[in-house]
Amino acid sequence: MKIFIFKLVRMFHLLIADRGLPKRVALYCHSIEKKDYDALRDATIYFVNNGYAFCDMERYIAVDGNPKIALTLDDNYYSWYQALDVLEELEIKATFFTNTLPLRDRASAEEINSYYKRIKHNGEKKPLSVRELRAIDARGHVIGSHTRSHFMLTELSMEHAKEEIRGGKEDLENILGKAITHFSYPFGMRRHFSRELMSYCLEIGITTICSAIHGMMHTIPKDSFVVHRTIWHFEKPGSYNLANLRVDGRIFESLTGRNAVI
Repeated sequence: MKIFIFKLVRMFHLLIADRGLPKRVALYCHSIEKKDYDALRDATIYFVNNGYAFCDMERYIAVDGNPKIALTLDDNYYSWYQALDVLEELEIKATFFTNTLPLRDRASAEEINSYYKRIKHNGEKKPLSVRELRAIDARGHVIGSHTRSHFMLTELSMEHAKEEIRGGKEDLENILGKAITHFSYPFGMRRHFSRELMSYCLEIGITTICSAIHGMMHTIPKDSFVVHRTIWHFEKPGSYNLANLRVDGRIFESLTGRNAVI
C-alpha cells in the first residue's frame, strides 16, 4: 500500500509540477555494481551531451547559472573501489560519503554484518579497507564523512550524535592526512537531522551538508552550504530517473516531511 501511494504521489507531481531539468543536479547512490556500469555510462553521456559538467561539492554550491552535476555515493562498499576505472573512463570525480566503523581491516565480522543490516543492504556485504579508501582519494575523488556508524542521529542523545559526526570525520582525517569538509547525514530526510547538529557541523569545519530529500532540485536552499540530492536508480530506465529530477516537490515535502518522488 505504501509503495502504491508513493507511485500516485509521483504521478500527480509529474502532471502538475514538472518543471523540466534543473540547472544543478546532485545525484546520490549507494553501491555501484558491475551490472550498473552501462547505466552509469548512459546517464553520463546524457548529461554531458546536454551541457552539464561533473563537479565537486565546492563548485556545486557556487551559484553561477552553469549546468552542473555532482555524483555522490553514501555508506561504505568495496564496489566503489572496483568502479574506479569506469569513473576514470567517464571523467567523473565523485564524492564518497564514507562510514568508518565497517572498514574491513579494522572492524570485526559482527560489526560489519550489523552495519549492513542497519543500512538495509542486501547485496555483497564487503566494505572498503583503509588501503582501498586511500586509493579512491589518490585517484582524485573527494572523500566526505557520513558519520562513523550510520545511526539515525535524531534517535541518539545529542552527545552521542555529535560523537558520531566528529568521530567519522576524525577517522577519515587520520587515515587520509587531510581535512574532511563535506558531510552527508544518514537516512537523509529533514527529520533525521536538526539545526543544532547542523550548527555543530559548521563549528567543526564542515563546509557542505548533504540531504537525501528527492524532488528538491528546483530550489537553492536558504543555507548556501546545504545540498539536496535525488537518488539515481541504476536498475530503472533513465527516463524514470530524469522524470524524478524534473519534479518540484518542495510543497509536498514541507507539508508531509516525505519525498515527492521515489
